[in-house]
Amino acid sequence: MHTTTSAHRLGALGLAATLAVAACGSDDAASDGGGPDSAPASSCADAIEAPTPAAATGSTAAMSDDAMDDDAMTDTTDGAMDDDAMDDDAMDDDAMEMDMSAMDMGDASATPASDVDGAALACGEFELLDSRPSGYDDVAGSAVIARSDAGTTVTTRLTGLLPNVDYVSHLHEDPCSDSGGDHFQFVDGDVEVPPNEIHLLFTSDGQGEGFMTAENDAVAGDDAVAFVVHPVEFIDNKIACVDFAADDPDAVAAAIESGPAFDESQLEGMAGTDMDEMDTDEMDMDEMDTDEMDTDDGGSADDGGSAPDPDDDG
Repeated sequence: MHTTTSAHRLGALGLAATLAVAACGSDDAASDGGGPDSAPASSCADAIEAPTPAAATGSTAAMSDDAMDDDAMTDTTDGAMDDDAMDDDAMDDDAMEMDMSAMDMGDASATPASDVDGAALACGEFELLDSRPSGYDDVAGSAVIARSDAGTTVTTRLTGLLPNVDYVSHLHEDPCSDSGGDHFQFVDGDVEVPPNEIHLLFTSDGQGEGFMTAENDAVAGDDAVAFVVHPVEFIDNKIACVDFAADDPDAVAAAIESGPAFDESQLEGMAGTDMDEMDTDEMDMDEMDTDEMDTDDGGSADDGGSAPDPDDDG
């Protein structure tokens, strides 16, 4: 994690605050005819409109075909998973040691960041990154981070994604000009999953829209400056990035100073844990509706790595 001071970080946020008004779509004062004495609306409070519950999907929903490991399951003729046909070696107690339900990777029904009472808000719009796979040129959307006495809440909504595909997004430590740099961590080290990091795992709907909110009991520090979204299947390919700009940098600084600190005891026994270990053999299958799984099309997130180069004829 970077050691840049809060004053330096929040100074940069202050310089960017005027850009946040445009980035987060707050032209309310002008459209309402407000004069110079009108109080400006909070740009981040209006940055994201939550979708209807039916449109929101998350980490507890059944994973899409491409994110499932066919080696860990066998289809029956009707497409539902046959529990008796499961590979016992892959699904034994040792393989279940990592329970994804214990990690907060998002809850679409949680209070969105923009609606957290008394929170200091920062937000921004996604900009496309050169590392994005082909098919993502129309991605757009916003992200909001809220810091409060309750901890940290992050909400994102995107359009232009591929439909019915799994995505993961994270807080990052560097600006989008550096593609976000490394993941933000509460404690520097080799625990690269929640609660030490803030991840939002979600599945796009049939129209290519995605929405998710994640919460953490601790307040993220001033080095949580950006937010990046990746496809789960090609985790090394960053699609788009948000540079957070604060509505009120002083309020953000105060929230960081007075908010709840991270409880490092949560990381006991998690040394070396990262996303590479979180394949389907280690997911908590109790959280997944096997009747909704359909693996007829195959595919596996375990392939990992990067998407093929769209310019590569091979």
